[in-house]
Amino acid sequence: MTSRHEQAIQDALDAYDRREYPSIRATADAYHVSNATLARRIKGGRSRQQAREEQQLLSPDQERLLVRWILDLEVAGAPPTFAQVREFAGLISTASGGPSTIGVNWI
Repeated sequence: MTSRHEQAIQDALDAYDRREYPSIRATADAYHVSNATLARRIKGGRSRQQAREEQQLLSPDQERLLVRWILDLEVAGAPPTFAQVREFAGLISTASGGPSTIGVNWI
């Protein structure tokens, strides 16, 4: 899920690629985003979320798997406890070569 601000930056990047505006500054002004942020992203900079992915226990795909599992259990009428979620996250992490132990406050 992307924030409105992140979506505005992406829209500005798309508009800049289509050459809808004469400069980075004009594009940034049109989409109400920072000129510096837009220039950095054009040069290949990453969003904060992308920059932090390596520090997270689960990858975005693994997080989506975990969320799907939780929602499936909830639909079945048996939502998981925090301990069960931690255990399943540990299994996912271990399967991809990560640590098997999950901190108590991870959720």
